[in-house]
Amino acid sequence: MNLPIKVIVIVAVVVMVLVTLSMFFMTSTGGSLSKVEAERIFNTHCVAYVQQECDWDVTRQPEFSDYMRACKILYGDYREAYSCLYTFCQGCFETRDLRCANLCHVCSGHDALGIERNACCSRYTAQCANSDFDCSNTC
Repeated sequence: MNLPIKVIVIVAVVVMVLVTLSMFFMTSTGGSLSKVEAERIFNTHCVAYVQQECDWDVTRQPEFSDYMRACKILYGDYREAYSCLYTFCQGCFETRDLRCANLCHVCSGHDALGIERNACCSRYTAQCANSDFDCSNTC
């Protein structure tokens, strides 16, 4: 049972190519998250970020990279931190500064309509004490 040298070389090359391709596919899919796992990670972190009032500082936390990886799996590889946090995390749709700006405009509307605004302004003061939005002209 003598096989010609050409057949042995061809079989060896085919085996090496198959082994290389199988290793490539195993390593490329082994590190990725499933969609279910990505949803779990995304939703868990989203709830935590809502509890932290969706402050941009959450993007500096070490676990934010897991959140971003999950977001990219769910919503596309081209997503960036802002859209993942403020667009897709439903509880963060309205940031604290946006909430405070809206409340200030409501108080301004009360003033324009001649409605007493002390209750509105005290609500603004209580909820937006550390906000960067300036409502000093209204309240």
